[in-house]
Amino acid sequence: MLDPASDAPAGAARPDDAGSELAALQNALEDLIDARKALATEAAALRVELAARDQRVHDLETEVQELRQTRREVAKRIDGLIAQLDHMQERAEQRANQAAANATQGSPS
Repeated sequence: MLDPASDAPAGAARPDDAGSELAALQNALEDLIDARKALATEAAALRVELAARDQRVHDLETEVQELRQTRREVAKRIDGLIAQLDHMQERAEQRANQAAANATQGSPS
């Protein structure tokens, strides 16, 4: 069956329709290319941001390890000081007891 307006088979694309379809496809392709470029740019920016965050996490983990080590060293030092204080207190008590014993021995009963 022929299309009376163009003498082309019915359902066949007209030359002006084919040109506009081609232009529409070309526009769609250009839009896809632009979208892909935008997504690639965004992905690159996200990779940079992720790398910066990974570095920050690494820096914080290192700082936490250093602070834990410092805390262990401080706790060890405090334990040493407490041991010294305990030893000094024991010596003071021994001297006080010895002084008291000497005082009771020297006093008349």
